[in-house]
Amino acid sequence: MESLKRLKSPSSPFFTRSQSNHEALSDILSSIPEHEGIGAEPGIDPRDKRNFEQYGHILQDCIVEVVDYSVEKVHARKFEKNHDFVLFLRMEPPVLSLPSTAPVRWINVAGVSWDVMAALAIKYDLHSLALEDVLGEQGHNQSKVDYYSHHLFIRILAHRLSRHESDEDAHHYEGPGENVPQLDTKDTQSTSSDLENPANRSPSMIQRAWSYAGLSGSRSARRRRQQLSNHALKGEDKINIRHEPFFIFLMGDETVITIHPQASLTFTNPIMRRLEERNSILRSHEDASILVESLLDLIVDRILEMMDVYQDRINTLENSVLLDPDMEVVRSLHILSGELILHKRTLEPIKTVLFGLRRYDAERTRAAKLAFAKSRAAKGRRREMVARPMPLQSDSSFGMGSDDDRQPHTEMDLTQGEGYMSYTSKIYLADVYDHMTFVLASLDMFSGISENLINYAFNTASYEMNSTMQRLTAATIVFLPLSFITSYFGQNFTSSWTSRSDIFFCMIAVPIMAVYLPLVFFSEIKHLLRHWERKMKIRQVTRPVRQTLGLTRSNFRKLH
Repeated sequence: MESLKRLKSPSSPFFTRSQSNHEALSDILSSIPEHEGIGAEPGIDPRDKRNFEQYGHILQDCIVEVVDYSVEKVHARKFEKNHDFVLFLRMEPPVLSLPSTAPVRWINVAGVSWDVMAALAIKYDLHSLALEDVLGEQGHNQSKVDYYSHHLFIRILAHRLSRHESDEDAHHYEGPGENVPQLDTKDTQSTSSDLENPANRSPSMIQRAWSYAGLSGSRSARRRRQQLSNHALKGEDKINIRHEPFFIFLMGDETVITIHPQASLTFTNPIMRRLEERNSILRSHEDASILVESLLDLIVDRILEMMDVYQDRINTLENSVLLDPDMEVVRSLHILSGELILHKRTLEPIKTVLFGLRRYDAERTRAAKLAFAKSRAAKGRRREMVARPMPLQSDSSFGMGSDDDRQPHTEMDLTQGEGYMSYTSKIYLADVYDHMTFVLASLDMFSGISENLINYAFNTASYEMNSTMQRLTAATIVFLPLSFITSYFGQNFTSSWTSRSDIFFCMIAVPIMAVYLPLVFFSEIKHLLRHWERKMKIRQVTRPVRQTLGLTRSNFRKLH
């Protein structure tokens, strides 16, 4: 007790050392700044200067293709400069190449840049949460679909084979600001010079933006080093699959906006080739939801292409395991199994998205529009109550208007509306959903095969080791009594009671081995006799059948 009291006393060295360590840890924790992204306002408003300070560093030379098409003709316009596309959006009314014969417009944006995203958000009234998903993309691999009152938003993770060894996850780069034209905004909280001039950016703007990007953890240097290290260790055994988010906005006016991070239109070239065909489904139906379905089908087709590569790799590794299983093959199977688990985690949400679009599109669309209508009605009532003088009423009815003052419920007007996806698009979505079901079933099958091959390789190695040990044990058992006899008679006796010769050694060793070996190998001999007995019974049972068919024993064995 006295020693314990001495340790706890303030004058003891142990107490002083613990207190100093605690103070040092407190100083380290207090020096870490609080994460600025925690508790931030959800969504991104392009009119707000604070959002520009957080996301204004996201600048990229985008390639934008605006396609207006109908049954009769297709008109495509390509913008390779962000400035030109923003000017195109500022035109009032919007310049439509085919105003009377092109009911569907497709705006295909290759690249993610703040000026282009802000212009699209203001022009088409994109929801702030959807804009945050596009600009704040930092490695989340969850595909999803969100319903808003003015548009449908789909975020889907596209998988494609990469021909290059590098697999960069970042698609935003940090560059100098560009002078973009002033957007036509009414509620802007900052002037155009503040937003457009790079000199007006504070020194901590980029640092704050990147710290906010660290919320997901994909931007941390330690995780990036781990990814590069694992990629280098896997080497040629890894199949280079690139994961990129693909964003789709389906507006209510038959306008589709697609955004993908790479500044290249090669990913969507198959859709453009289909639009050039007059008898294609896209042209004949004049339905924007059919275009959305075609884009989803394109993404799933890329996944099917990826599954073919994995199937070829599985077949190659299975052949190697059956021929000569070694640790290199097991290593390749281990890497392949890990990739399949990762792909299953990223592909299952895509199936959920497709199922939701087919099954719950109408209900979710009506719910989003109904919530928006109720919100507007509530705001209107609040404005009327503020502008209208409060009448004198009793306590029981204070604050409540009469039945005539209440606005009618709008649910009956919206329950009969259709969803964003048409009936025809849902028919084709069923085929896409079947493909995704096949992909996930193939993933399960490939995972099972790879695990079985790994177990087979280890079982084969274990069996070979057991066989080797069995042979060594048998040799040891056989030569053990002989070694004992040899060592015994090889001693230097002062007087020998018999003559030492080879014949005498055999006379002693043979009887001993005749008794010793059956006793040691009794269980193996018993198993061999039992196997021979069962084999003879099978021959007796099959002999009448063999004689009836007139077959010899060898031919009858080949027949089975």
